[in-house]
Amino acid sequence: MQKSTQHHLPRHSPTRPLVSLKWRAIALTSLILLCLAILLTYLSHSSFTRQFEERRHDWYDHQRGEIELALRRSSIELGRQASLLAALSPRDEEGGSTLDGLQRNLEAQWPTIQLTLDAHRLALFDANGRRYADWGQEPQSNSADWLQATLSRVLEEDEVVTSIQCASSCLQYAFTPILIGGESAGVLMINRSLADLTLSAQRATSDNVSLMIDGGIPVQQEELRYIPSWNGHLLTITNLEQTLPVLETASSQVSVRELNAGAKRFSDGDRSYELFAMPLNEGDSEQAVGHLLVLSDITAEVRSIAADTHRLIIVMVFGWLVAEALLLALLWRPMQRLRRLTQALPALATRDFARVRREIALPHARWPDEIDVLNHTALLITNRLAKLELDVEAHSAELAERIKELGRERDFVNRLLDTAEVLILLQNADGKITRVNRQAEQVTGMEAAALLGRDFAQVFLRSPEGGEEIDVHPQEALLEQPDQPPRVIAWYHAPLLDDSNRPQGQISVGIDVTERKSAERRLAWLANRDPLTQLYNRRYLEQALDRMIDQNGKGAVLFLDLDQFKEVNELSGHSSGDELLKRVAAALRYELEGQAVIARQGGDEFVLLVEGADEAKAVQIARRIEQALGAIEYYANGRRHRAIGSIGIALYPQHGATPVELLASADMAMYQAKESVHQRWHLLSALQAPRLALQQRVDGIERLRQALREERFVLELQPIVSLRGGSVHHYEALVRMVDEQGRLIQPGGFIPIAERCGLITEIDQWVMREGLTLLTRLKPYGVHLAINLSAASLLDNRLLDKLDGMLAASGAPADRLTIEITETVAVTDIAQASRIMNGIRALGCKTALDDFGVGFSSFHHLRHLPTDVVKIDGSFIRQLATSHEDWLITKAITETALAFGKQVVAECVEDEETLRLLEKIGVTHAQGFYLGRPTQVSQLLARLEPQV
Repeated sequence: MQKSTQHHLPRHSPTRPLVSLKWRAIALTSLILLCLAILLTYLSHSSFTRQFEERRHDWYDHQRGEIELALRRSSIELGRQASLLAALSPRDEEGGSTLDGLQRNLEAQWPTIQLTLDAHRLALFDANGRRYADWGQEPQSNSADWLQATLSRVLEEDEVVTSIQCASSCLQYAFTPILIGGESAGVLMINRSLADLTLSAQRATSDNVSLMIDGGIPVQQEELRYIPSWNGHLLTITNLEQTLPVLETASSQVSVRELNAGAKRFSDGDRSYELFAMPLNEGDSEQAVGHLLVLSDITAEVRSIAADTHRLIIVMVFGWLVAEALLLALLWRPMQRLRRLTQALPALATRDFARVRREIALPHARWPDEIDVLNHTALLITNRLAKLELDVEAHSAELAERIKELGRERDFVNRLLDTAEVLILLQNADGKITRVNRQAEQVTGMEAAALLGRDFAQVFLRSPEGGEEIDVHPQEALLEQPDQPPRVIAWYHAPLLDDSNRPQGQISVGIDVTERKSAERRLAWLANRDPLTQLYNRRYLEQALDRMIDQNGKGAVLFLDLDQFKEVNELSGHSSGDELLKRVAAALRYELEGQAVIARQGGDEFVLLVEGADEAKAVQIARRIEQALGAIEYYANGRRHRAIGSIGIALYPQHGATPVELLASADMAMYQAKESVHQRWHLLSALQAPRLALQQRVDGIERLRQALREERFVLELQPIVSLRGGSVHHYEALVRMVDEQGRLIQPGGFIPIAERCGLITEIDQWVMREGLTLLTRLKPYGVHLAINLSAASLLDNRLLDKLDGMLAASGAPADRLTIEITETVAVTDIAQASRIMNGIRALGCKTALDDFGVGFSSFHHLRHLPTDVVKIDGSFIRQLATSHEDWLITKAITETALAFGKQVVAECVEDEETLRLLEKIGVTHAQGFYLGRPTQVSQLLARLEPQV
């Protein structure tokens, strides 16, 4: 016992040293404090940097504004001085002023002007823009186009114009008109250098300011003030020895374009600078551009931010060290006591209780803490474990003896169970198998390990009849085995009780009754079956007839007799006759099993009982039997044999009140069918006139099938006229059938038959396919086409896939196709109709609600059905001119449909008065014989071709 306990106790691996909780706590708090210190440092540094950025941004805006203001003031002042000079022209003898007089005055005043205004050049131009006189230094490069354009502007506007032009230097120009006698007699131009502007900007900003021109000056070899990276010449520069090297460093890091966009920072050695440029003029590829460069030394501010951040880091680290030292001082002694406890407790696993008592001291503190409580509890557990150890050793010897005794009893029971020739299983209270004998393993073909733990009912309790479990005693169940036929087991169950007589499971004994059950089933089957055909026999048929009559139900009896069966037996032998009977039986089972009781009456006679069938269903089944027999064909002894039968139909209770009477009536009807030359079946109650109508209907169906096979259908197109312009772009496709003589049959002559016999969907598909082909041909003419769909197609879940495939195959424009569905068909299943109509619209087609107004709650349907067009039923249009009620209904339908955003088409328009009333009501389109009769496609194409 001791050895087993030690085996399962976990131990610390000697390669994994114990890490004290105090060091874990210190490590965790250190991590937290360091993260907080880093976070606070980062936030403080970010705050310093943000404040610095805001100050520099405000400085930049201020400096740029001051420079712009200085330039504006200088321009205004120069323009004012130019205007004063232009007013110096003296008057001639006749009281007027002349350019000659102005020239003489300016010649005399030029030295003074040059000194007071710092003027570089003064020039006069006549009213044609030609130079009249000039004084001062001519610029090395000056654009003649710019000069002429400026002169023309001054002469035209009679206003002072100022500008800055840079070439070998940057000059500020002022042009003012010379007015003599109230008219412009010429222009006075004066310019001066901007070099002094740099000194003014340096005094205003206390920063180093330079005036640079990029391009426009030939580069002199080893020129001192030339900056290659910017291709710029520094005309003026403050603090040349300090500023020039810094600007050369900046030129390698930023471009002039970037400086024009805003201030840029860079480093030169251990110092930090901020530089921005302000363009003075706009130049092109041949004209130089002047820039005012402002350089600020921001080294002190950057170093201040770094120093503040460093001081903050030092404070944070010092605080972290102090906090950790205090934490260590608080935890040191308690953790020492806790460490002694952890070293003593593992001795409990080895039952060294004396060592535990020595290591753990009794709590004697005045105010005990949690560790004192833990020590006291550990001592209590040690004492109790020592006592328990003594008790365990005493009981172990007793338990070992009891186990030996139970082993002997178990071996006896196992030998007893394994020698029994029945299945014996034990189940627990949940129905799980807990034990099986050897016979159960052999019968199931499964090992005990595969059966144990499985649900008994799922493995063994399957009803032999395929139904649900039946609570009987004994309980019969089906047992399926791999690669073996299933077996039937009869189970007997008895409860297993515990000491309190409460059920804790049960013992189940199973006996194999497969052979007995097989014999019983065979006898029961032979009592009701025909051995040759496996169909029901006459005895079972009569019982079924009795049950139907006792239940006061209704039904039909179909009596089938094979024609020429005797010849098959005589020509090819009875084995061929038996083969024919088997094939007929198989065909009847395949066609009608589950719908009728199928029995062999004897010989070549078969009887079918269809409970609940009326006359129509009985006739339908007779036709199905006729088709099934027509498909039977086989060869025997070189001869081909076919199954041909006559079918008599009798109805209950019309033709008999007993099984004998019903069979006799059906037999009589069968003989009448043999005499018929039109059909292979006969309904006993049919009179000659109905029989003739039935024959005509059958002939009509056959003609319809033949027309579908030969595609003897055509489309005629009837125009739908727009009442808001009279144009015709819409046509409705109407299907016609062509008979064997080439005559057109209207829809009323074949559509009802197609709907009854299920051929209407094939006609719909032909109309869709032919309509899309026609729509492709009419594509150049912009024609829209509408086709009708039946109720059967609307209920076809594959309709949308078929339409999508036809659109793709034909290449017809989907937006020109309208699918018409009658209101009465749509409301039979609004959900299905809505789904189909939404699907049609999703393909790009339009939908129309045909014959609108004849259904109940039509306006309710108009709101819920997704339609684009509403076609008012013709019954409201024919009497529109004479019936006030029809007028009110038509008006209400039109207003409601237009309110929903739908087009309205009125059908059956037959006269001019009806058309005028429809226009007054607001109907958008009309259709009828008055507007156009259905016409053949070829005639429509002949009319449309000249319009293209």
